[in-house]
Amino acid sequence: MTSAQDFHKFEWVLDDSRNNNKNPVKLVVLFDGKHDKHVTYEELRDEGKGRKLSQIPHFDVNPEKDMLLLIHTSGTTGAPKCAMVPHRIVLNNIDRTGRTKGLTSALIFPMGHMSGSFHVSLIISSGGKIILFDDSNAEHIAKSIEKYGIQTLGIFPYTAKQLVDQGLLDKYDLSSLKAIMSGGAAFPPNCAQVFIDKYKLMFMEGYGMTEYVPLSGSMGVGEYIPGNCGQVLPGTEAKVIDLTTGESLGPNTDGEICVRGVNLIAGYLNNPKAWEAAVDGEGWYRT
Repeated sequence: MTSAQDFHKFEWVLDDSRNNNKNPVKLVVLFDGKHDKHVTYEELRDEGKGRKLSQIPHFDVNPEKDMLLLIHTSGTTGAPKCAMVPHRIVLNNIDRTGRTKGLTSALIFPMGHMSGSFHVSLIISSGGKIILFDDSNAEHIAKSIEKYGIQTLGIFPYTAKQLVDQGLLDKYDLSSLKAIMSGGAAFPPNCAQVFIDKYKLMFMEGYGMTEYVPLSGSMGVGEYIPGNCGQVLPGTEAKVIDLTTGESLGPNTDGEICVRGVNLIAGYLNNPKAWEAAVDGEGWYRT
């Protein structure tokens, strides 16, 4: 799903996905504007008006082998690659967070970002509500938190800092907030402390990447440590290796983080060589 204005950015993504007959992209939906080859959201909605299913379709799914998402990496350290995300990863995360029920959450992370896609699955599975944003303007976010009583806020550090710097925490009533989840960059410690002190909320600064979401995260109320991304999550192993020798290093030593476990993707679509270069024979992914 995308907009007509931005569609040209995704045409190469469709070509990448269509090269594999096991994972064809069958439908592209545009939320605004029109395109000769693809349908708009309004057309899709009109087609379904007055139509009912005799029963909810059942699909047999193998959580290990069947893919739920195809998401392209950001390309920070090379050309973007199409990550194959099996149902297994989403199910693991739902199981891990299933204790939280019925919260109203803000989805500011983009849907093309692993954090955004996972956030939707987690909230829907818990019976919660999702407030969608088409604008990451800080004041618009603050107004919406007050208007809808948003309880959990997934947000990038830069936008959260704007909420503080622009005085929006005092201008609007954000007392409904119970938790803030952040990732993608280091969260400014002073900014995080402002949220914690004012709202006594849970602050969760996670660490992960498209290939492994999440690797670590989740600290309880009163456990915030600046620069700390929480503990390595259940089902995940992590180590730090020497960049030259590849040997494991001890605590408090700089090196490359390697990870393996239940949240590792199945590979890169149509690019097995790149995946083989990223994962060693023991299943360790080099970040």
